[in-house]
Amino acid sequence: MEACLIAFIAGNLVANNFPILFSNNELLVTFIVLSAAIILRQRIFASLLAGLCSVMFMQSLNHAGTIGFISKPVQVNVLGYVSSIPEKSMDSTKFNFVVLCQSEVNLVKHWSAFNCQQLFYQINSSIRLSWYKKAEELKQGQVWALKVKLKPPSGFVNEAGFDYKKWLISESISATGYVVNGSLVKDQTSIRQHWFQQLVEQTRHLDFQDLILALAMGERQLMSAARWLTLKKTGTAHLLAISGLHIGLVFVWLWLFCRIIFRLLVFMTNLVSANKIIQKPRKSVNPDFYAILLALAGAWMFVGLTGFALSAIRAGVFLTVLSVCWLLATRMSWRLRFLLATAVVLLIFPLSPLSISFWLSFGAAAAVISLLWSSQFILTLGPHSTAKVKREFTTVMASKIMPFIFVQVGLLLLLLPLQVVLFQHISIAGLVANLLAIPLVSLFILPCVLLACILFLFNWPLAGWLFEVANLLLEILWAFLTYCAEFKYAYLSLPAQSLSFWSALALGLLLLLLPIGRIYKLPLLLIVSLLFWPANKKGWYLHILDVGQGLAVIVEHQGEAIVYDTGDAFSSGFNLFEAVVEPVLIKRRLQVKAIVISHNDKDHAGGLKYIHHHYPEVPIFKGALACNSINTKKWLALNWWAYSWQVSGLEAVKSNNRSCVIRVGSEKHSVLLTGDIELLAEQQLLQRVDVNYYASDFMLVPHHGSKTSSSEAFIQAISPHSAIISRGRYNRFNHPHKDVIERYRKIGIDIYDTAQHGQISLYFNDAQAAQISYQLQGFWLPWHRKVNQGDLFLTSD
Repeated sequence: MEACLIAFIAGNLVANNFPILFSNNELLVTFIVLSAAIILRQRIFASLLAGLCSVMFMQSLNHAGTIGFISKPVQVNVLGYVSSIPEKSMDSTKFNFVVLCQSEVNLVKHWSAFNCQQLFYQINSSIRLSWYKKAEELKQGQVWALKVKLKPPSGFVNEAGFDYKKWLISESISATGYVVNGSLVKDQTSIRQHWFQQLVEQTRHLDFQDLILALAMGERQLMSAARWLTLKKTGTAHLLAISGLHIGLVFVWLWLFCRIIFRLLVFMTNLVSANKIIQKPRKSVNPDFYAILLALAGAWMFVGLTGFALSAIRAGVFLTVLSVCWLLATRMSWRLRFLLATAVVLLIFPLSPLSISFWLSFGAAAAVISLLWSSQFILTLGPHSTAKVKREFTTVMASKIMPFIFVQVGLLLLLLPLQVVLFQHISIAGLVANLLAIPLVSLFILPCVLLACILFLFNWPLAGWLFEVANLLLEILWAFLTYCAEFKYAYLSLPAQSLSFWSALALGLLLLLLPIGRIYKLPLLLIVSLLFWPANKKGWYLHILDVGQGLAVIVEHQGEAIVYDTGDAFSSGFNLFEAVVEPVLIKRRLQVKAIVISHNDKDHAGGLKYIHHHYPEVPIFKGALACNSINTKKWLALNWWAYSWQVSGLEAVKSNNRSCVIRVGSEKHSVLLTGDIELLAEQQLLQRVDVNYYASDFMLVPHHGSKTSSSEAFIQAISPHSAIISRGRYNRFNHPHKDVIERYRKIGIDIYDTAQHGQISLYFNDAQAAQISYQLQGFWLPWHRKVNQGDLFLTSD
């Protein structure tokens, strides 16, 4: 059975990283082969195919939903309900919306006459919307008729940072977009929305209201960007995101409480029976049986309190399978129970491996089970415990602190490899912070918050006191986290070839375990070491990051970096420097020497506020005088030339033409960074500057490919081998313009585009030709990373 479960899980993981998705006909053929394998009793092969089909079938259902498959931006009319508590910011409201049906009819005006019907094979699609209209009071549970502009799930594709597209797909969100207009069909509020509003009022006076609400209901909309940054730096953000840890803790606490109560009841019953003269025979009652049932029911109630978030549901299913195995008193090993629970979760939610939370939650569960099993703690919970094991357990528990330290430290160490693979670095501050944060939250803060919520439901005054206690404990914890966040070396980054290193290590360990002689193992280990040995590249890099409709460039040489532009920032506090640029700097272990801002537009200088606060020692070059001073710099042992047009009058109001144009290069290779210059600045550059100063091998297409830039004379003067466009997918400006693309193609220049290729990296070494690589390349590119047809060059008339 273990082999079949492992095969099913392996099939699911392969399917989630497969280059293509099966069509309906291909899926039907696979089902036929699966049926034949079952008939022929090829169980392992059948399990592998079942795991493969689960992912393909789920995506087929999503494509056949009420929204269907969207390959490019569309405007549709939909009828549905708000499925999440809206997250309100300064200029917009974000929320999840379940689409019951869509129509060509304008539902905003004619929804009352519309009959909402679905085909039998359709499921309700979930979409993620923004409404740039503060007057509308959206609430969870309301039914709305909306006119929306939708686009396929998309995100930034870089070598590090959060993959928003994978998260959307893992959450089965079919599309994202914004509301054009809408009409309220039914004004109803969910119980969860009502309770959330009541808790907001009850905790309004508390300093850590946002953290309390995050722990109680998984809602983080009241949390400030600064507070979230501290959690991220200290690696404790997982404690505030409702996941398997929280569901498991609720289950354990309820199980312990119910177990004690039931044992007391049994003891009192036996005591009363012992005082009677005549005792009637009665069946023995196992208090653990009912304690498990009640704890499981309480855990699912908490899942409902979180709004049935997928991460919480996965944890609930996992606990349910483990509990059922325990209640049935099966003689299954804990390894088999873990595999069975994981397989059931993947069967119900096949796209879960696309979510980082899945790996963290199930990795932590595997680590805890392994640690408890190794110390024989878990054996005391089963119905087949022996007296010897109980005596050993009592002996171990004589020291109250040692078991806890063993599990705590062991959990941190066992999760380090997973953290390396997922984040390409280890948070030193996180290792220290979690030693206090995990036990404090698990043993004290979370129980206080949840008990306070239960008492608040019955209007008991004790609830307010418990909220105060939780707030005091959070104040102590926050002081410690703030101290940890100030560590100078918060991250231990790994080399860019870390994945190759860990792959070689895993393969080497596998070779050592093979039943072959040492005389064969040593040559094989030598071959593996040579294959995965990191190349010693002495040249320099230039990375054009995928930051959507904006620009961010990193010039790298021998562990040092110059950043040219920072990407955009938004009123919610989200900025692309923190989300994209900084993770790449951390992963590649780069020290920032200077930051150059081409001009003041927000999509180029949006990260300045974050940089001023978190990189106060890094010099910032901004403006014409600072730009011209770059000519004297010898950063990274490279040649730097800069030019900024001195304008006055009406043209000075428009900052695009004042962009700082930079040419960076070595003896044989160079790149021209053009910012957002337009035709006037291009003409002045051609007239006033010798072409030898700015002619380059590669160039950044000015102004994201706008028709106001990239004149033919300017392109021919630079005469690059390749041109690179930095722009957002489905951007509202329709960049790049078709005429601009034709100009480059007419001259025979290759075009690379961050919307099509993701992060684009150039490697230069004077001893060889320049090398260009990008994230969206390779034969085995997973299907969820493939670009849609709508990601191709957008054109405008």
